[in-house]
Amino acid sequence: MNDASPLESLYRMGADQAVQGLRIGSLRLADALKGARLASLKVGTSVVLLDVLDGGDPGTVMQRR
Repeated sequence: MNDASPLESLYRMGADQAVQGLRIGSLRLADALKGARLASLKVGTSVVLLDVLDGGDPGTVMQRR
């Protein structure tokens, strides 16, 4: 039996420091989730994984690679 579930992965969601506080990151995430929802209707995606980088800290980002 195959227990695998179709997965949609979202990563590197954010906004430049020049526009921090304007909710652009939230709007981008909402738009991406809407797109994932629409795609799921065609491909049967059952999981969305949001991979969040640690606050843009370059040291942490490099450790994750």
